[in-house]
Amino acid sequence: MEKADDRALWSFADAGGYVIVTKDNHFVELQSIMGYPPKIIFLALGNCTNQQVSEALIRARTEIDLALSGPDTGSVEVI
Repeated sequence: MEKADDRALWSFADAGGYVIVTKDNHFVELQSIMGYPPKIIFLALGNCTNQQVSEALIRARTEIDLALSGPDTGSVEVI
């Protein structure tokens, strides 16, 4: 899926029950058109290291868990 377009990734995640973790706001825009599932974790972090991404996800774990477990939310933004 490395070279797949956004809609192909969307379909793959939807069919497999996956969550999309991304820094690409196109997925958030796609969600506004397509609805959910899949759910989106949007990383609003700019340029950063993998370590910084990991730390941001760990800091936001409670918020992410709540968003992913609830039926009312399609996405969560991690800053």
